[in-house]
Amino acid sequence: MKIFEKYIKPRFDELKVEGLEYLLNNEIKKADFIGVDSVRLLSTAKFVDKLRRAFNLTFTTGIPSKRFFSSFDFYTRPSVMNRTKLSDNVTLLIYHSTASNDEARSHKMRLDSRAFLELHGLNQYHANGEQVELNAKTLEMLNFIFQNKKQAKLLNFDFAFDYREQAQICYDYALEKAPFIAEIPNARPSHQRFKTCLYIQKAQIKDGYQAPLTPLIQNIKLYNKQEKNKLETPLTRLEFCFLA
Repeated sequence: MKIFEKYIKPRFDELKVEGLEYLLNNEIKKADFIGVDSVRLLSTAKFVDKLRRAFNLTFTTGIPSKRFFSSFDFYTRPSVMNRTKLSDNVTLLIYHSTASNDEARSHKMRLDSRAFLELHGLNQYHANGEQVELNAKTLEMLNFIFQNKKQAKLLNFDFAFDYREQAQICYDYALEKAPFIAEIPNARPSHQRFKTCLYIQKAQIKDGYQAPLTPLIQNIKLYNKQEKNKLETPLTRLEFCFLA
């Protein structure tokens, strides 16, 4: 919750996601833990260089063999994926793709002038079920990124609602926790890519694009956090990707 309160909530007016506060306060049944797990931003290449120098970052670089769901709602294959660990749990990704190239073209800039920047694993748990505190480097980087909002634009963020209970990973359980899901036309059980994860978004993919569920919500998923992260105690996560 600290990341949300400090970095995202103060920007509600700017981000035009006022409806999120209503959902958090009224529509979703109280969870044992809540918080932002991932943030995705569109960055300038200059800011990427500034970030690299400021934190003395070194990356492992690879060329992904598969397409994946990117920040711009496209299934895309990055040309190069740069990855570094800020801690055992937090990963920083920086990459270019067809979507970032299109954004650069729209501003008549060099194709490599825009890049995606993502932080994952911000809301995780130790094996015993206790929440992992973010280390100083991660907190400092979050401050650095959000203080440079003109160079790193927030696109979306994953907000997790975690319940200390063993649950069947099914659509009915999601409705029990967030009844408003039933009112979203395309929020229906999709294919289960993994046994422990249910995607609640009817697949409507055309030319690599998947439309958001609503102007506020990109997608929804429900999964067994205990099994995914080998925790000792039950934990079920209902996760919303909110659009900024």
